[in-house]
Amino acid sequence: MTSKENPKVLTYRFHEFRPSDRKALKGVLAEDGGSDLFVEALRIYLRKWADSDWLTEYDIERVGQWTVMHFPQVAQSVEDMAKKELASARNAQAKKTYKAMKQASHTEAEAV
Repeated sequence: MTSKENPKVLTYRFHEFRPSDRKALKGVLAEDGGSDLFVEALRIYLRKWADSDWLTEYDIERVGQWTVMHFPQVAQSVEDMAKKELASARNAQAKKTYKAMKQASHTEAEAV
């Protein structure tokens, strides 16, 4: 997987989140411009949860904690994105989604 891929395609790596997906995500972050692609794909992943009619907060927390623990270089961008989206959340589902990511990224960032 290269950073030239569409972030919508990369988003599926967050949904599956198998070891091979995590390896591919690590590869994206190692490339020039990979951080921006990674954060954009994560934003799209979260938007899908925010727009759904059910939520598995554990999945969001797991992705957030893994991201911040392994890639502190994007921790602030992830937390900022979650805060911004939480502030403009249009419904309870969206609020839960972005709150879960914000808490996961903030908690792990403090531990790192």
